[in-house]
Amino acid sequence: MPELPFLFFRRPNVTGRKVLFGRGRPYQKPTAAQQRVRLRARFDQIVQSFQGLQATIAGADPEQVVVIETIADTVDDVSKAASKIPGLEWLAERDLDDIPPEFGFTDGRTPERPLSRRLYALMSSQAAMDQLLGLWRTWVNDPAARARQGFGPFKNLFTLLRDIRRWGPEDRIASTGILERWQEDVEVATTIQFEVEFWFRSDRTVRQRAFEDVDNLVTGLGGRRLDQCAIPEIRYHGSLVELPTPVVQRFLTDIQTQNYPPLLRSQGVMFFRPQAQSIFTSQPPQLVTFDLGQRIQASLPADGSPVIAILDGYPTVNHDALNARIIVDDPDDHAQAYQPDQQQHGTAIASLVLHGDLNANGPSLARRVYVRPIFLPGPLQNEITPPNRLLVDLIHLAIRRLFEGDGREPAAAPSVRIINLSLGIPEQPFDSEISPLARLLDWLSWKYKVLIVVSIGNRKVPIALEDNWETLSDDELVARVLQAMQRDQFQRRPLSPAEAINCVSVGAVHADDCAAFVAGGRVDLLRNKRLPSPINTVSSGFRRSTKPEILLPGGRLLYRQNPGGNGQQVFAAADSIASPGIMSAAPGLAPMELNRVKHSCGTSNAAALASRCAALAFERISAQDIPADCDPLTDQFYAVLLKALLVHGASWGEAAHYILQAFPDAADPWQKLARLRQQFLGYGEVDITRCLAADTHRATLLGWSSIAEGQGHRFELPLPPSLSARIETRRLTVTLAWFTPVNQQHKDYRRAQLWIDVPEEEVGTNSLGLDTNSARRGTVEHRIFQGAEAVPFLDGDILSLLVSCKEDAGKLEGSVPYAVAVTLEVGAGVGIDVYQEIRDRIRQPVAVEVRPQ
Repeated sequence: MPELPFLFFRRPNVTGRKVLFGRGRPYQKPTAAQQRVRLRARFDQIVQSFQGLQATIAGADPEQVVVIETIADTVDDVSKAASKIPGLEWLAERDLDDIPPEFGFTDGRTPERPLSRRLYALMSSQAAMDQLLGLWRTWVNDPAARARQGFGPFKNLFTLLRDIRRWGPEDRIASTGILERWQEDVEVATTIQFEVEFWFRSDRTVRQRAFEDVDNLVTGLGGRRLDQCAIPEIRYHGSLVELPTPVVQRFLTDIQTQNYPPLLRSQGVMFFRPQAQSIFTSQPPQLVTFDLGQRIQASLPADGSPVIAILDGYPTVNHDALNARIIVDDPDDHAQAYQPDQQQHGTAIASLVLHGDLNANGPSLARRVYVRPIFLPGPLQNEITPPNRLLVDLIHLAIRRLFEGDGREPAAAPSVRIINLSLGIPEQPFDSEISPLARLLDWLSWKYKVLIVVSIGNRKVPIALEDNWETLSDDELVARVLQAMQRDQFQRRPLSPAEAINCVSVGAVHADDCAAFVAGGRVDLLRNKRLPSPINTVSSGFRRSTKPEILLPGGRLLYRQNPGGNGQQVFAAADSIASPGIMSAAPGLAPMELNRVKHSCGTSNAAALASRCAALAFERISAQDIPADCDPLTDQFYAVLLKALLVHGASWGEAAHYILQAFPDAADPWQKLARLRQQFLGYGEVDITRCLAADTHRATLLGWSSIAEGQGHRFELPLPPSLSARIETRRLTVTLAWFTPVNQQHKDYRRAQLWIDVPEEEVGTNSLGLDTNSARRGTVEHRIFQGAEAVPFLDGDILSLLVSCKEDAGKLEGSVPYAVAVTLEVGAGVGIDVYQEIRDRIRQPVAVEVRPQ
């Protein structure tokens, strides 16, 4: 069927937004007298704790972080009330894990239901604490009294107060992985590196003082500081330090007795974290050579400005697959650290972005690709991000260099609209809070209006099966494997920075274009089904958003059975360069071997293929003429339009059936099954053909604009008259994507919430796939509707789609760029040219003035 170009919506009509209805949870609360009895000692402890604090080296008044924990409910303007107390600085607001009912707090509708919690963190001086204590005493003595002007939020907060305490050493090391990392490192290392993340202070002088206090403590312990940076826009302030191993060993001993050393008691520190570092294990290339000219586009790219940037390892620049197709920008001179055979990951990712899986014989990109090396060769046949750099600072400077330069040189590639980041930080799996690197990517994608594509991360967790796999049918084996993946859900969380909400994160499908292969003792546990790879995550993102959003082929990863297993059959991933897998370019074993290839599996491959798909979509769209009744397709809209198109091609397909087959008990209630499918599949595997073109039975319309708080934008889709009153299966796919500014201090983080209302019943369809609420938790809403109801409509009738915007995490200033992609299709056997009928009606006819003779 011939490919047809996209159609374009007319500029949307501006109206008011639709109102979202949501019910808050009523709570039964303890009385003020009960609160006073229970919490009096907690307030006294905080007041007394100031007496034990020492003035800082700079002679400033001592401060400490006070944590107020509440039963979650809407308490507005706490930060504004805090700003009215001198010496009290608002630091953060976060949601915590649910807890059973206690202390007189219960859900008003369902008393046994767990309660959600919220944390408010404030930096306080003694004088500020005295004022806060005064507000507390006023409330407990007379709860009905009117609060002092501007302090009403504290009164509301006190009614929900569960606990108040200091931020202590336990908080600084809890759930960060630092203890586990220290315990591993003291066995093998002579020095140990880790990150110190400070509470971000608005005053630069105060930030510097907190840094100097820690720096002096580290120096006094015989250690040294390796790097530091502060990025006010994401409220990040961190330092990379190194301590002798015996010092860390003493720390571990002291922690067991809760005799915390001064460094762990440093008041300016929020967290101690393992060093954020991405690592890739290298494999030698295959002993396979052939004429790559048969697999890649013969003509070289034109000299057009690059649209895609890759941040990765140093590639083999003159490889037959890369020569004259990449622009390497290496300001840190990483090239000199590499031997030719070590240039593995960067070579593979550049090859996949340019050409796709070499076994697929797909088209090569029409433009050269910008490559910025951010990896170095590691000590154990691997590639690592630099060990003496804060990764958040390295990536910040690398992306800023693209669009602004670095002060010495101009912008390196300001034409870039897509950034590929095929990396993950194993030491930072997502755990309810957005990591520093993910916060950075969210801000940079908003600032530069660039689509950042991130791999979800490889989780090579062994697969344990209870049954003898050799006696199971293919479907039974697949079900057991999916069940094993779900049991290991905690170990299958997204790796930082994949939880970033403005980015598109990509998981791997167990698929590739490799032909016949020799298993050689390896087992395909998924029996060649197009399902999430066994190394995929089974989880969600921030506030239960969909992560990963999409899946693309990552290669069929085979497994080997381990001996033993206590009655279980345990399988481990067979790391191998042999087929099957995704085929890409690889460095040679000897000088001037420039046509080596390798097979590999993983989410890095999937992310690279997603970036390639976005680049191909850019080439298609940029070649089309934009009608005059559309908003101009400027740089601020290109990236968000590519984001919408990339997700638009996704669907659950047959994979949804296998999830149901593996978890039949999850079908009731339906929300449980939908949740499982979301965690395994995201929005689904991307069919790239749907991201690039339409056909006679499938019309895809694109629209874009900027929207402000309280606005609604109405898009009009003309209905094809030949479909009226027909009992034919039709599918409506609607995708809305946007970039949002973020609020680092607000629990909801996302400043702008957009959503799209679709009257699907007007075209005779019903929801298929992810439900409305689940689809609206990130920055992409992707809905699929399908049905065959014979709905009558007249020629000239339209389907009205309303995009709405409201502020979600504090005040939203200005407008938000967004894009919509909408596809209406019928089956190939239905004799309706949906494309032509919509095309004939999407543009308003131009009135022709008739002049009198």
